[in-house]
Amino acid sequence: MIGLLYLAECLLTGFAIVIAILPRVMQRKILTVAGERTRNPFFALYPASLIAGILTQGWLTYAVARLFAHTEKPLTYANLIVMTVLPVASVLVILRFRNHVKFKPLLKQLRPTASEMLYLAASISFASVMMIASFRVISGQMILGSPVAEDFSLHVNLIRSVSEWQSVPVQYPLFTGAGMRYHFFFDFFAGNLEFLGMRIDFAYNVPSVLAMLAMYCAIFECFFRLCGRKNVCHLVWLFVTFRSSLGIYRFVRENAGNLSRALRTNEQYLGKTDYEWWGLYGVNTLVNQRHLIFGMAVAFFVISLFLPYVIKGAEERAEIRKTAKGKEYLVAVFKKHMTITGRSQAGTAVYAGIFLGLTGYVSGHAVIAALLILFVLMWFSREQLAFAFSGLCAAFITVLLITAFAGSGSPFGTELTYGYVLENRSVVGVAKFFWEWLGLLLPLLILYAVRGGKAQRVFLAASILPIVFGFCVKLSPNMIQNHKYLFFSLYLLEMQGAIAFADAIRVKKANVLTAVRIACMLLLLVPLLGTGLYDSYLTLKKCDSKKSYTLDVTPGLLAWAKEAGVTKDTVFLCAGNVLTNVNAAGFQNYYGHISMARGAGYDVDARKPYVDALMHAPDAESAKKAAEDAGISYVIIQRRQRNDDPELREDVLSACFSKVYSLGSDVYEIAVYDTGYRPDSQGEK
Repeated sequence: MIGLLYLAECLLTGFAIVIAILPRVMQRKILTVAGERTRNPFFALYPASLIAGILTQGWLTYAVARLFAHTEKPLTYANLIVMTVLPVASVLVILRFRNHVKFKPLLKQLRPTASEMLYLAASISFASVMMIASFRVISGQMILGSPVAEDFSLHVNLIRSVSEWQSVPVQYPLFTGAGMRYHFFFDFFAGNLEFLGMRIDFAYNVPSVLAMLAMYCAIFECFFRLCGRKNVCHLVWLFVTFRSSLGIYRFVRENAGNLSRALRTNEQYLGKTDYEWWGLYGVNTLVNQRHLIFGMAVAFFVISLFLPYVIKGAEERAEIRKTAKGKEYLVAVFKKHMTITGRSQAGTAVYAGIFLGLTGYVSGHAVIAALLILFVLMWFSREQLAFAFSGLCAAFITVLLITAFAGSGSPFGTELTYGYVLENRSVVGVAKFFWEWLGLLLPLLILYAVRGGKAQRVFLAASILPIVFGFCVKLSPNMIQNHKYLFFSLYLLEMQGAIAFADAIRVKKANVLTAVRIACMLLLLVPLLGTGLYDSYLTLKKCDSKKSYTLDVTPGLLAWAKEAGVTKDTVFLCAGNVLTNVNAAGFQNYYGHISMARGAGYDVDARKPYVDALMHAPDAESAKKAAEDAGISYVIIQRRQRNDDPELREDVLSACFSKVYSLGSDVYEIAVYDTGYRPDSQGEK
């Protein structure tokens, strides 16, 4: 109940911020490429309030908890203060700026039409089904769908480190004591909700569904600005949700003789491009990485805020070009478009800059992608100073967060590497990738570029820039991370492809040729949507209970740890741990899942000698010294260590250290050994 109250207060806080600095989102008439059009303000007000509320209240909770980090219950104090002060402050702000909005007309305008209701219902239903199917609690067991299980080892661990141990400052639980380089905020938010009484699946799924609804609302805002037609919203939803590729075409061709059986028994995602066997460009990515959903919601909404300036700028530049050329044209454009012209534009710049920046530790990929798109849009828009302020503010806040959390010695750096996301980097290989990846969406985008206006072509060009960045710039040691830039662009490209498709089937003159054209285009919906539809079905199929993994909601390890006096600063060693109740207990692991830690930017090789010295110790004295050198209080040995490490000296560990917890027997035993080491503070090794 308190968790639901916390979420309600987030929306209240967000609404107060919106009414104070961004009241224009509540306007019913907005500028589109087709002129001024009427739309439901809900599609802007909801994401604006949710984004501002979650980021403001969530970060304030963390900041206040950080002030009480020396106490045993920092989250208790933080929530008590934030949940008391912030609602009062929000109400005062709403009363102060109540003249910015007429509440009674607004409430009437928020009622959705049948078409809008269908769009919202489809968004909520799809999000709810996917989130619950991939992560749910049944009879005291967390059910982790097989597509998400490995990644959720980290998410569950991080959530539990917050909710059970009030681990503030937050540490990366698979490589503790080395700063926080992972996008932890969304997991911290879910952990705080579980701390406030929500069951863990609700604590993670409810914000995920709310964020996904905000993402779809932001997409609605973007496409409506770009076409001015609400009646294409269903096509946009289908295109964005169920992506295009040649995967379904190839699958049907290869299994033409027994297609029905192949569709039922297949366990492989359909795409043929690199890493697509993992479902890289489908809904599988979203159910795996919930923080990315929220990051995309923020990015898409911020982009939608700037689209009227792009549309207005394109119109005004066309007028200027009629009377001025060359230098005169550039000077006239500079004078007219460089400045911020009013309070509304200033509010947009402040909102976008602050909340895009605060998203830096939710999803850095979404922030970078949004900044790249805004950079392109800026050069063709008015209010260019608003673009520049937002970009600089967002970059500044992101750098501050990295400085505060990432720690020293980060291996991240910028490196230009052509074709970074591809195995075949030749010209033919790149062309083949785009044809395989986009399928029939590619000719639709060409049609969109040819038939669209200047603002539409500018937006299309801007939407491609994250793809170029993902292809050519290496920021992470893990290549698969760059695919998120392509995933981000794909949503925008699908949206624009849907607009082109809607224009192609639009009836302007009823005749036989029009009917034939519409019939042919509708037949193309099968290859256009088939891959995404089947991949979504396959994700649900893989989340079936018989194929899922389970963790205890309240594992015995957790109960033992609380009785044993374990604290948020206690360091465990469970080498190579993944998908076990160690994750559900929320322990701080000195050297956990290596590929995850390496992909997050940690120098796992620097700690390996400490781990080997302890796990392979030839005698008791060496084992004790290794534990003290690494600062490890408990060692957990499970089946994985026994099977994967032939040099493991569990005999030495059992002789040297007391066994304080045991579950199971023989190779399946989970054994916890107390090294006796109790440091006053935990430093980095």
